[in-house]
This record gives sequence, C-alpha cells and structure tokens, in this order.
Amino acid sequence: MRTATVTPALRNMLTSEHLKRLRAFTLVEMLVVTVIIAMLIGLLTPALLGARAGARLTQCTNNLHEIGIATHVHRNLGAGLFPTADQTGNFCYRMAPGQKSRRDRGALPEIYGLEAFFVRKHLMPRNSGVWVCPSQPEWMREYGNTYAFSVARMLATRPEPDRLAMHLCVWDNFTVYPGLSGFRGPFKGYSIPQYLREYPHVSWMGRRGYNALYLDGHVEYKSFGD
Repeated sequence: MRTATVTPALRNMLTSEHLKRLRAFTLVEMLVVTVIIAMLIGLLTPALLGARAGARLTQCTNNLHEIGIATHVHRNLGAGLFPTADQTGNFCYRMAPGQKSRRDRGALPEIYGLEAFFVRKHLMPRNSGVWVCPSQPEWMREYGNTYAFSVARMLATRPEPDRLAMHLCVWDNFTVYPGLSGFRGPFKGYSIPQYLREYPHVSWMGRRGYNALYLDGHVEYKSFGD
C-alpha cells in the first residue's frame, strides 16, 4: 500500500491556509469587541476626569494653606496685623512679581500684590508655584498668579478673633483682570464680564465653584450661588 507524499510546497500552502483561518475574525466578532471597548471607555472616562479634577482641587487647597501659613507668620511678626491694601498695591488681583502688562507700553515690572509683598518679606520664595491653581484657564495661569486677595480696610486693624473665620483672605480669581503692573490702584474697568467668568473647580456633586481661604486659615469650597 502506497503512502501519500506531501510535498514541501503543499505543506507550506496548507500551513498558510490554516494560519489564515486561525487569524481571521468575523465581522460580528469585531463589532462585539468594538462595542465592549466603547463601553469600557464610556465607564472609565468620567472616573478618570473626576480623579484629575479632584487632584487639581487638592493642589489648589494646598496652595491656599501655604499662603495662609505665610499670612499668619506675617501677622505674628506684625503685631497682629494682616497685609493691608497699602502694602499690596490697593487692588485685589495682581500678576506675578516682575511681569508686565502686555497691552500697555507704560507698564512697569510688577512690584505690587500679595505675592510680591511676601517675596519682599522673605516669607515665600519667588516663583514658588504656590500662586497658580492648575484648574484655572490657561490665559490666567500665564499671569503667574491666579489668586485674588482681600484689600478690605479692616485688615489695617486687628480683627476680633471670633470674626476671622468670616472674612475672605485669598480666593480663586474669576471676577477681575490683573491691575496695571508697577502702579498702585485702585483701578476701574478691570472686571471680567459675567458671561466670560469661569469657576475653576467642580465639586463631587457636579457643581462649579472656587476655593477660598479665610483669615483664620481654613479653606472652604464655595459652589456657584453660595
């Protein structure tokens, strides 16, 4: 009885056809895999975005705590007084020290603001990164500072201890453009129009808002409408 002989060429052809059958997917299989991947992306994307937003909120909170510590160190060294409007340039929002207002040829390098005041007093290093909230829009982060600060007259006095928790000290800016660099305020016409205002954070309930540091040192999240 003769045994069938498989030539090398036939063996290669059979192997190739076998591999093709093993590697091929049907259209239904591909559609099922695509749907599963899309569902996983849909489930994971909100969680990932929420985790990133939470991390940015935490960093902003830590920034404000650092600013609060410097504020109270100054207060302890300054006979119980907080930085006043005269010391910070009489306007509540300033760009980072050394920057210049780009649209005004007469602008000078910035020397005013709460950050500049703390740098001069050696309470915080320059360009520390503490003054930039990562959730603020890029155009504001480019100023090197995203936090507004109080210029209330009561800072020139010694506020009652039981009232410190009621007064804002520093907060995420969303209402004004920075004052003209190198010049004292007050300035008029620097308000951001209502329709352009951006609240930087989103709470776990999905409400937009901002962080606020109070004179007693605690940081509180303020939702839109509070």
